[in-house]
Amino acid sequence: MTDCVIFGLDGVLANNQRRRHLIEKDHPDWRAFYDQGRIEEDFSYSKMIQLCRQLSEFNKVVIVTERPITVSEVTRRWLKERGVSYEAVITRQDRKHDCVAEYKIEMIRGLQREGCKPWLLVDCDPQVIRMAQSDVGVQGMLVRF
Repeated sequence: MTDCVIFGLDGVLANNQRRRHLIEKDHPDWRAFYDQGRIEEDFSYSKMIQLCRQLSEFNKVVIVTERPITVSEVTRRWLKERGVSYEAVITRQDRKHDCVAEYKIEMIRGLQREGCKPWLLVDCDPQVIRMAQSDVGVQGMLVRF
């Protein structure tokens, strides 16, 4: 088994605050929130990018994001432009925008089945961190900006 570290993307490596207003309302506009042009304009959290780079020296890094597959190319380009080294970027195959914690935990289980041994999950969602620790035995690091 290969050791790996899992990073969330939005709110962890990517500062998506400039587009949050699009989903923080009664009728979220997910299409606008995940617009490729808006994603390209996301700032990065430089300290988290630095941490990801450091951890990638001795671990495989996997990015697990709730972003849809339709923005996977712009997401990979965004990561490359910031010097983020990673083994894989896992995006959502469906168009659901709920159950983020369950989605991420299922992706971690899939990685474990494929021989990856995640020992750390870095995420901004306390529920994801709790479930990672209790459901799949992965240590969590909660980040808040």
